[in-house]
Amino acid sequence: MGVRRSFFGRLNYDYMGKYSIDAVTRLDASSNFALGKVWGVFPSVGAGWIVSKENFLLII
Repeated sequence: MGVRRSFFGRLNYDYMGKYSIDAVTRLDASSNFALGKVWGVFPSVGAGWIVSKENFLLII
């Protein structure tokens, strides 16, 4: 049975309730990984835009 460790980090930012960005990083260690490369970093970034909150969009 292998040894595993994981750490997570998350950052969220919202601007004016319309635009958002999220960043997540995961840091994993496993004895199943190759020697000298026991740790792996897995980052991700996401962005969002709520277009219905824009003034130029007229909803009738």
